Amino acid sequence: MRSFPIDSDRINLIFAGSIMPKPLFEDGKRVEGRQVTDDYGTPVWVMDCIVDVDEESNDRTEIIGVAVSSPVQPVVKKWTPVRFENLEAGVYLDRRTNQIKQTFRASGIKEA
Repeated sequence: MRSFPIDSDRINLIFAGSIMPKPLFEDGKRVEGRQVTDDYGTPVWVMDCIVDVDEESNDRTEIIGVAVSSPVQPVVKKWTPVRFENLEAGVYLDRRTNQIKQTFRASGIKEA
């Protein structure tokens, strides 16, 4: 899957309050109690973020899940802006539903 870099300083993301381990799937089935790790063996967490759109825009607000690598569960205050290091977006075809889906991942969280 090809990924595309996103300048996280140019997009307003608000942490929605949910962080969970990214579940591991094998052969299309979730492996209970197992978490995805990155290429370095670091656990991956999914952070729900609200895409804060411009008031003058006709776009609807969306919630996206950003997969971020961290040795421990990240701690971010709910409803605060969040910036990510090396934020990337990717698209893929979900073969079960035949729909195009999007993914977001980052190598870390930027300090405020």
